[in-house]
Parts: sequence; C-alpha cells; structure tokens
Amino acid sequence: MYGFQPTFHYIGEDADLEGRAPAARERIDALEKEREKLKEFWKSATNQKNKNTTKGSLQRYSIGDKVMLSTKNIKQLRPKKKFSDRFIGPFVVTGIKTSGQAYELRLPPTYKIHNVFHVSLLEPWHERQGTADPPPPEEIDDHIEHEVERILAHRKRGRGVQYLVRWKGYQPAEDTWEAPYNLENAKAAMEEYHKEEALPIQKKKRTRKKLKNT
Repeated sequence: MYGFQPTFHYIGEDADLEGRAPAARERIDALEKEREKLKEFWKSATNQKNKNTTKGSLQRYSIGDKVMLSTKNIKQLRPKKKFSDRFIGPFVVTGIKTSGQAYELRLPPTYKIHNVFHVSLLEPWHERQGTADPPPPEEIDDHIEHEVERILAHRKRGRGVQYLVRWKGYQPAEDTWEAPYNLENAKAAMEEYHKEEALPIQKKKRTRKKLKNT
C-alpha cells in the first residue's frame, strides 16, 4: 500500500531475542557455531598445507649419496675460493637422522667438528664432467684450508708481495693472488718457487729482548 511506513526493530546485543523472536535467536546461534567450525577447519587446513609444503621442500638423501656441506658455521682461510666460500666437499652420507631432517657425513680425520648436519646445510653434489673434483680442504688451527698445488708468479703490492696460487684440483681460471700470511702452511711450495725464480727466502723478523743491566 502506498504511503505505508513499516516499523523496523534493530536487534542489538542487548535485545531480548528469546522474548521477541526465539526462532531468530536459535538461527543466529546455529550460524555462529557453523562459523566457528569453518574457522577451525580453515585453520587446520592451512597448518597442514604449510606443514606439507615445508616437508616437501626438504631435499632427501640416501646413504652413499655425495653432498656438499655449507661453510656457514665453519671457519675458512680468507680470501675464500669462488665455489668453496659457500660449500665444501663432496662428502658421503653415512647416516640419516630425525626422519631425514639431519644427515651424518663421512668427514676427513682432520676435521674436529660434529659430523651430523641439518639438511638445510647440504646441497646435492653434481659430478663435473671432464675434470676431477677438488679434494676436500683440511682443517688446520680451527679453520679450513685448501691445498696449494704450486705457485705460478709473484707481484709487488705496496710494501709487500703477493703470489699467484694454483689450487690443487681447481682450474686455472680459479687461480688467486694471495699474501704470504695466507700461505704459511704451504712452505714447500713457497721454497720451491723461490728456488726456481732465484728469489731470496723470506724469513720472519725476530726481535730480541734487551737484557736489563744489573
């Protein structure tokens, strides 16, 4: 009917639904319960999805596989090598721990570190075609050092000198210039190069303590 103004009653939180419209109150309660069920279902489904995603993203290895080990928690002799600044190896997997979340590796006897590592610190090893893989570095004085094959050249830098080093198992493109203090454990290679080039053997300067007059 034209001109009729219907009356609307707002049902707020304090309204007496049971007295005015008990059926509406029951309907709202039922909807609230369904909403809570949907929230719990969605939360559970999301958690399961995240768990499956994390679990599925983990790399799986078998005993006997070769892997590269991250140097994130291992001290290295600086400056670092191009590839080994992030990973060293390969090392053989000898055990599987905590359902594949950690692996036991066969490390050289010189390594004074625990041989079980989380999977996030490992990478699959891929054999390099046509070239032999470099030997694993050695642990000397609590840091990792690579073996020097030979010294190729030298140059002056400021008041000091640098040596061009060929690293054992690496390609010529990976030769690096090193200061003498980085080659303290390669005395044989240093002496051989100085002999070939007729260079004087560098010796560390020693200072004598002055005796007090009595």
